Amino acid sequence: MAGCSIDANFQQSSAEILPDIGENPNHPIKYNFPKRAFGVKEITHRSFQPQWFQTWSWIHYDEGRDIVFCSICVKAARSNKLKAAKTCDVSFISRGYCNWKDATGEKGGFCRHEASGCHKTAVEAVVTLPITTGDIGELLSSAHAKEKASNQKNLMTVAWCLREAKYFTIMADEVTDASNREQVVVCFRWVDSDFEPHKDFVGLHKVDKINADTLVAVIKDVVLRMNLDLHNCRGQCYDGAASMAGSRTGTATQLHQVEERAIFTHCYGHALNLAVADVVKESRMVRDVLDTVREITKLLKYSPRSDSLFEQLKSSLSPGTVGFRTLFPTRWTVFWDEARDITSDSENRARITGVKAQMEKFEFLFGLCLGECILRHTDNLRVFFFTVEQGFWHARKIAECYQESARLHDSMSLACIRQRFDQPAYRHLENLLTSAANGTDYQQDLNFIAEFYGADMDKVLLQTQMELFRSIILSAFPTTANVGIRDIVQHVCTLSSGVHMSITQVSSLVRLLLVMPATNAVSERSASALRRVKSYLRTTMTDKNNLLVLHVHKDRCDSLVLEDCLNKFVCGSERRLSLFGKF
Repeated sequence: MAGCSIDANFQQSSAEILPDIGENPNHPIKYNFPKRAFGVKEITHRSFQPQWFQTWSWIHYDEGRDIVFCSICVKAARSNKLKAAKTCDVSFISRGYCNWKDATGEKGGFCRHEASGCHKTAVEAVVTLPITTGDIGELLSSAHAKEKASNQKNLMTVAWCLREAKYFTIMADEVTDASNREQVVVCFRWVDSDFEPHKDFVGLHKVDKINADTLVAVIKDVVLRMNLDLHNCRGQCYDGAASMAGSRTGTATQLHQVEERAIFTHCYGHALNLAVADVVKESRMVRDVLDTVREITKLLKYSPRSDSLFEQLKSSLSPGTVGFRTLFPTRWTVFWDEARDITSDSENRARITGVKAQMEKFEFLFGLCLGECILRHTDNLRVFFFTVEQGFWHARKIAECYQESARLHDSMSLACIRQRFDQPAYRHLENLLTSAANGTDYQQDLNFIAEFYGADMDKVLLQTQMELFRSIILSAFPTTANVGIRDIVQHVCTLSSGVHMSITQVSSLVRLLLVMPATNAVSERSASALRRVKSYLRTTMTDKNNLLVLHVHKDRCDSLVLEDCLNKFVCGSERRLSLFGKF
């Protein structure tokens, strides 16, 4: 048996000629092994015997050269783990062994190699240590392995549900964290087999700049990592920024070029704010009054001395009354609360220095009352959008109801809201379902849906199932003259699986309605959570996804066992373990 001392030269040179061994050694049992000639005076022919694989499982047979290697030693040599061995059996590592005459027996080549220090070192480094030691986290905490398996299972569950649901909507929002870094929040909305919409926060991604190309690259990367198909995207919901909603190179436009059925919906919450901003800009009186109110808040809230003096005056003159909040330039729908707070404290407003002359004018009081009358309805609509989080079809109906109620108050805000909320998404879907349910003509909408969604819909089958769908709605609402889209969707969601099998195309229409959100509230809440997670003291943090996921999904975190979490934290450091001990 040839041997040599291990040194750096061997490690470097042998790495170039080491055989390529996969995860398992090559055992060609049914291979016709060639014979070799052995001896000088009396020549005998011998070949490799396949039963040797069972006795020495580490053997790797090279069919091209008719030689064998030790798979364990080769792996150890590749990983540079044979430095602890005194000698190295190069015949089984780099050159190859082929002496079939002296291969077996107690003093044969296979047994001598198996008993060598080189082989024992390789077995300890490649086989024994990984099995006995495992992950360092698993050694520090017995629950670490279970936690990793649970995390992988949860992530795969989300990805699997998205794949099974097929259709999904992409929601994204951008935010600047406490360390002045741009972050992109990505969420998905999908509908399960029970027609229940789900909104899942996927992750937070740091970007160098916020433009359409960067946002599209981030979204495509997330979709690819989740093993999803972008061609199954049926909706997009962003704010109205140019990088998101630009008509030429915006994020929605670029994704629409990849998948034409991914319809973009401008977030209803942002649309409402923009509509209210349009109303304020049209009225000079209301605009000037709100500017004055903003100056009052700056005078008081940005000066500790003025704020303290105001609190003293309020406590002595009118104790128990509420103060007023700082105005946000982009939160137009919440201005009416501040306007009501100002008008309810007429004595204090006369004592505010710098704005006394403006506040004593009739236009100021009248403008506050007018703004409160106009904006209180939009604030109620805002609360509905951001708390209920209904689908696009539901929010659109509520917006239409508000438009009817606003007709009695002012035509100016009605015109602005109608313009901002005039989004064509899913109008044909809604008209098709309502027309079929009420027995009116729907052929034009059906033709549009069949052409627009292409492979998603079978036009002939959809035409047939619409007649059956009409009968199902009549049996459920026999006395209703005009069945609305809300009643239709709620009734379809309660149907049994057998009925859904008979109206598969109609069920697909309802899923397409439900998968589209009205607002991007889930992304905005996740972005707001970033400001709480990455505070001033955490500005140097690099990985915030774990903390943010825990913060967003706090309802699931409440079910965790605190003792297990504390034990994992304590066992992660010798200092903590000596200081706290195990719980």
